[in-house]
Amino acid sequence: MPIAGVGIPLSLKALKTNEVRLLAGEIYNVPPGHFDVIPGPYTYLQFKDPVSSLWRSCKLILDAPPVGGIQATASAAISAGAITAVTIRDQGAGYVTSPRMYFLSDPRDPNNPVTNPGVTTGITPIGTVSYDFAGAQAGYVDGIATITGSGTIAAVVATDPGNAVTALPTLSFSGGGGASAAATVVMNWSITGFSVTGGGGGYSSSFIMLLAGGQTAATPTHANPEIEQGITQIRAANISGTAAAGAISGTGTVIDGGIGYQDVPVGVFVGGVVTTAGTATVTVGGQRDIVYLISDD
Repeated sequence: MPIAGVGIPLSLKALKTNEVRLLAGEIYNVPPGHFDVIPGPYTYLQFKDPVSSLWRSCKLILDAPPVGGIQATASAAISAGAITAVTIRDQGAGYVTSPRMYFLSDPRDPNNPVTNPGVTTGITPIGTVSYDFAGAQAGYVDGIATITGSGTIAAVVATDPGNAVTALPTLSFSGGGGASAAATVVMNWSITGFSVTGGGGGYSSSFIMLLAGGQTAATPTHANPEIEQGITQIRAANISGTAAAGAISGTGTVIDGGIGYQDVPVGVFVGGVVTTAGTATVTVGGQRDIVYLISDD
């Protein structure tokens, strides 16, 4: 299951002024203080003593899920030496219990007692102190991250990319006793060519094609940008061609097909004083490439 948030004050329990619930992707400005897990019939967060003397933002690390799961990530911000905001970046997938959350001091922080032994204004860590991370003083807290999505599909990972395809594949789900699951494939396409559907008018003898879009428009159920929308970064294609009598011809050259297109982009022709915009259908797929392997002997 993915991480739902930090803190789980149940709906049956009213929040006090020093308690807060953090949902996925949500930032909350925390009064100076650190998290304290309150035992009892309800598990929730309470901010306690200030985390003192932080100069640089600390790093948050969550325990990994069981094998086959997706790692969750989070970040923290500081102000006046204390943690003031926590954001869940990737909710992850495959968690069956609440993961331990580590707060790591930056090795470059002058108040880090690990990298600056003997410092008189050392960092006061959150929760239980741990030195399991090289170059960082770490404090950890258990049970403050909640998990959600029981019985649902939290993520889909391609274990074999298969052969290059030129159209967006459709995923279907079967088995497991569930129903109504759906997912949109995120591609890693290159531009292989284009077909002119309207020559337009007013173009000069040569043109270039700019591409708009190309990222998936699907809205994810869970926030996992590192393995979904953020898994590829588009490197723009370089396409040029010639026009005849002011209109885009049916020929052009893909100088560089680019890479990282998750969906089919829209082509826009540029060149000259355009009176009527030309239109085209972009074709996508894979590219043959050459890799040189050099021995280190």
